[in-house]
Amino acid sequence: MNEELALDWVRSVQGKFSFTRRILAWDSFKCHVMETVKQELRTSKIDPLIIPGGCTKYIQAPDVDWNKLFKANVKEKYDEWMAGAAHSFTAAGNMRAPPRREIVKWILAAWDGLDKTMIINSFKSCELTIAVDRSEDGNIHCFKENQPCRAGLQRLKVVQQAMSNSRDKDPFDGITESDVQDAAPDSLIIDTSDTDVE
Repeated sequence: MNEELALDWVRSVQGKFSFTRRILAWDSFKCHVMETVKQELRTSKIDPLIIPGGCTKYIQAPDVDWNKLFKANVKEKYDEWMAGAAHSFTAAGNMRAPPRREIVKWILAAWDGLDKTMIINSFKSCELTIAVDRSEDGNIHCFKENQPCRAGLQRLKVVQQAMSNSRDKDPFDGITESDVQDAAPDSLIIDTSDTDVE
């Protein structure tokens, strides 16, 4: 991958035809952070989120759960092709690569062979689609036993509890009408003494 291929990928795969802004999470590979690529993303209404180095294996859903199996399935098809029928060779004696149509078939077969529940759960394990009531926090991969952020789950619970407690308190408790009038600029105070208010 290089700058030219990254730009081509953004233009041809991501495209500019979305009416809403999108987010693209990808790693900090040098061509992903080049100004030309960032500009192309802005033009395509895509906001990039850079995954810090070494973190992809914890927060990128395919890497966490199913990418290894997917790649193994594609490699198995390739190995079968290599061991199979007679291959053609170039004039220089090099074996020709498999036809692109064949590679696409391998990819589709590997994708169809994945358990759909595993794919759905991979998004939960990376906290990309997790219950807002925090009942699924135990599914987050990097918080699981023997993972580097195991203590993070307890810290997250403490922060969430503190936030919840602050939301339970009425922020206007104890404030009187005179407090509001004393704090407001004169131009915002409305005299209601001559109006009928029920």
